[in-house]
Amino acid sequence: MMRTKTIILSCFILVGIHVFSIDNDSIEKTLLTVTTEPGAIVAEKVIEELNITELLLSNGMKVCLKPTNSYDDEILLNLFALGGWLSFPVEQRASAKYAGTIALASGLGTIDAANLTKFMFKYSVEFSVRTRLDQRSLEASCPVNSTEYLLAIIREYFSHPRYEEQGLAIVMQNTRDAVHHRSRDCDAYFEDLFNALNSQEHPALKPTTESELDNVNVKDSQNIFQQSFSSPEEFTCVIVGRFDVETLKPLILRHLASIPPKPQSPIWQQETIPMPFPKGIVTHEGSCHHNTEGLTRLTFPIALEITPSSFHELEFATQIIETLLRNHLRDTMGTTQAVDVGYVFPLYPRLHPVWLTLQFRSSPKLVKPILNTILKEMKKLWENGPKHKDVEAVNVLFERINTFWNQENSYWLATLSNYYRWQWDPATLNAAQKRLESLSLQELHQILKKTFTIDNYTVVTMYE
Repeated sequence: MMRTKTIILSCFILVGIHVFSIDNDSIEKTLLTVTTEPGAIVAEKVIEELNITELLLSNGMKVCLKPTNSYDDEILLNLFALGGWLSFPVEQRASAKYAGTIALASGLGTIDAANLTKFMFKYSVEFSVRTRLDQRSLEASCPVNSTEYLLAIIREYFSHPRYEEQGLAIVMQNTRDAVHHRSRDCDAYFEDLFNALNSQEHPALKPTTESELDNVNVKDSQNIFQQSFSSPEEFTCVIVGRFDVETLKPLILRHLASIPPKPQSPIWQQETIPMPFPKGIVTHEGSCHHNTEGLTRLTFPIALEITPSSFHELEFATQIIETLLRNHLRDTMGTTQAVDVGYVFPLYPRLHPVWLTLQFRSSPKLVKPILNTILKEMKKLWENGPKHKDVEAVNVLFERINTFWNQENSYWLATLSNYYRWQWDPATLNAAQKRLESLSLQELHQILKKTFTIDNYTVVTMYE
């Protein structure tokens, strides 16, 4: 599956601030008192096959509602817009990365950070903000009966943010701690090696440094925040969970649709970000004293153009590769070596470039034999394509996987969010998945040949 990272700003980092405590009733009254007129729904579309309702609000925000029959009594929400820290000058990019979290760490309106934290804890509201390379996003969850509080917090976040030195100090201290400990984190070290090698040291994939944090200041971050989180028309909101659409609509009108539009210049987005993959075969070895076993990852550049159809074809292709390798390693070595096959969008949510990754764990002496075995099987698959029995086995596996994930709120939140990010029509989701069942062996062979080439890849190995 696609590997992405999310850094969550937990509300609990704020509890160290000592302030005068406000009772929850006062906070509730503050949050639920809306001084602006409720907005309106100017367009509505229902996708019956997926039980999805799309709304266009009067302030320009798009909303996708997906009620489910999940056993979890929860609401999951993702609010996002394209355009991120890459859009700002180099000297301001660290400020842009953390602008949203600094605002959250400062509180909302008349509610300071510590009291907001207590309130969110009481009602089990989790709330995180992240500005990525080319995206701004707000992710949240809560029990169904706390939904109005969550929507009210989002309204205040857009309409009445606070921005204080104390919030900046908290976020910077936590970030500096993370940067400091990163050098001792074997997983982080490995990912840095992986990104540096495959992007040829592209600056967009380099981790934040302490010297960059020295450039972060309240003025720049506040200006960037106001530019990034003030225009509701730039944002799409996906809400998934056990709720009734008609019951939720008035709350959306009261809180999300009432966010006043503040038209500003849209955040500029660079059309393309050149990131050529290394030519030929490149290997790199590293070591980490805290690592308990060797980790090896092969990476291939994918030539497949990502569309709604090819996206699901890529998922199917990676599952075929993983199934074949697992079976072969189990038959020849008695163990799968925890082989894992996936794909990565290094500039996510951008769809180019995209890399195929295969990784396994082993003792140092087994790295080369396993690597040779994998490459031999990959070459056979590239030259001859999959066999009918292999495809049938993956079809059965996919059916089980889809049955499981279709019941999970997290699956629907991620899938629908990606469809809207990439401006794909969610109504085509089932058809794109269904098409996999009718693919011929020849078609699958051609898909696999675009997924990797046996003479262009990198190998990163990290030893103890």
